[in-house]
Amino acid sequence: MLSSPQFQKQEIMLRVLYSLMPVAAAAIYFFGWCVVSIIAASMLFAFLTEWSMASLRKGKISCACFVTAGIYALSLPPTTPLWIVAVGAIIAILFAKEMFGGFGKNVFNPAIVGRAFVFVCFPRQIYTCIYRICRRIQPLEYGRFGTSSAIYCRNRTESC
Repeated sequence: MLSSPQFQKQEIMLRVLYSLMPVAAAAIYFFGWCVVSIIAASMLFAFLTEWSMASLRKGKISCACFVTAGIYALSLPPTTPLWIVAVGAIIAILFAKEMFGGFGKNVFNPAIVGRAFVFVCFPRQIYTCIYRICRRIQPLEYGRFGTSSAIYCRNRTESC
């Protein structure tokens, strides 16, 4: 039977989460509210995986699962299907973190392991929508922040 694990208070992980908030805000500004659903799905499935593993090993839940989920979610394209987000978050926590013994014992960065898994296993599902969106991107003479190389997608509301 699964027990109810405790949270491990980690101030440094909370600071890393706070530092991801401006990046998330910029992603929402540039790509729309679909980024929120990607972040939420990633955090939910990373937490559930961490919770189930912490229950089995009778350990504590690390706040690092939320950091992993945030970095992983922000590395994905904004049109990624949520089921792919969930699979990658589970792989990141289960195989890159818990397989090596939990927090602080992992050999690889769990967020990048999840991202690499998704990149290798689901390239067509992820990048087909990105290709369709990028075909409609029109370069601006001057970008939003004064750079001439900035691009902005004018028709990003269409679904793939």
